[in-house]
Amino acid sequence: MAVAKDGSVYIAGTTPRPDVVAGVDVVLLKIDPTGNLVWQRTYAAGEIVDPRGGVTVAPGGSIYVAGTLQEVTNSGVVVDAILLKFTPDGSLEWDRGWGGRSGEEAGGVAVATDETVFLAGSTASFGVAPDDAFLVRLLPTGRATDAMTWGGAGLDKGSGLGIGADGTIFLAGTAEAPPYSFLRAGTRTSRLSGSLGTPAASLVDASGVVGDPGGVVGEPNGSTTFAGGFDAALVRITP
Repeated sequence: MAVAKDGSVYIAGTTPRPDVVAGVDVVLLKIDPTGNLVWQRTYAAGEIVDPRGGVTVAPGGSIYVAGTLQEVTNSGVVVDAILLKFTPDGSLEWDRGWGGRSGEEAGGVAVATDETVFLAGSTASFGVAPDDAFLVRLLPTGRATDAMTWGGAGLDKGSGLGIGADGTIFLAGTAEAPPYSFLRAGTRTSRLSGSLGTPAASLVDASGVVGDPGGVVGEPNGSTTFAGGFDAALVRITP
């Protein structure tokens, strides 16, 4: 979910694809500040496409949705990170895929004040095997200008992404074991053959009940309570 400067709310999710068994499409909703549905769009590509990388609104009003595409080709199953750009009226301006031979998935998207777009996630094709966090910088036109990976010899993943007022990039994720390397990755992006649809579903008032779960808030002390050796990671990258 993302909120624009005018109070409009954008929600990205998934909807079943009727013509593909277990297929999933992206659905994007624009809701005005009073809760009315302004428009809705579906985006279909491959067999499965989802917005797991989230949605954000650029300073100029464009909407970006980050996700993951899975499709079957003659070479096998392809899993790529994707980035979709929508205009404020719900038109698809462009769609791009980024990845290599072994599979990528998006984990976050953010836009700087100069409209530069940053896509983050996890890659098995670049960096240090088996998985690293990745960061791709793109122009508003969809062209990638540079890409980096961060991680070590374990399973490292990128998720949250934020841009500071001075352009500093903050990449959040999980890390397994040092030492970590910051390496260059490929900048090749592909044009996708996705299609846009306009469903006719309507919003309905929810009937849920808000309750107090009585949870307990605790302070982390750096210890490992459960099995596994993953830590939270925050990487600060200069512009």
